[in-house]
Amino acid sequence: MHPNPSFRNTLDGHGWELVSQTSFGTLVQSTSGLPLISHVPFLLSACQSYIELHLVRSNPMARVEVGEAVPTTLIVNGPD
Repeated sequence: MHPNPSFRNTLDGHGWELVSQTSFGTLVQSTSGLPLISHVPFLLSACQSYIELHLVRSNPMARVEVGEAVPTTLIVNGPD
């Protein structure tokens, strides 16, 4: 990625540590070629393998069919 070591992705857990210190993020999906963006509260699972979050039923992101794979990104900005 970036040549400066400060910006490289590593497997040392620093990224998960940052995510565990943050309670809100920006969830981004692309469906039918259109972006969907929501500011969401979230928690990192205890096993650090998935994110638990809340979407209101009326949010278009919540209308994805069960089992349907939709590319989704969670953007996290620094600790709270």
